[in-house]
Amino acid sequence: MTAGLKTVQDKFQNDPFFLINSFSIDPERDSVKRLAQYASRFQIDGNWNLLTGKKELIYKLARKVYMVDASEGDGGDQDFIHSDKLVLVDQLGRIRGFYNGTDASQLEQLFKDISRLKKEKSETD
Repeated sequence: MTAGLKTVQDKFQNDPFFLINSFSIDPERDSVKRLAQYASRFQIDGNWNLLTGKKELIYKLARKVYMVDASEGDGGDQDFIHSDKLVLVDQLGRIRGFYNGTDASQLEQLFKDISRLKKEKSETD
């Protein structure tokens, strides 16, 4: 997943309208300091944010907003979500696509869909 997202980041590094938000699946262990170390190790910067917070809220966001996990859970100690899905969200907060972050052909489709969204945005400006 990190390698796939790094490819996406590199392709859109200087684009002011592009942002990657990655949410920790283990906020108990993934402190801000630990995420900063991870970011340094994988050269994650610029338009890519590593986010953490309360597990219950992150898991609710994953299930109810980004729809990357269909299971029911409460974000408690025994609850666990891990997905290989990348979710493309437009500037209005609408989900525009789901992609397997470990599949090169899916990443190519993501690039095309991002370019299409950028074109749509420029046509409406």
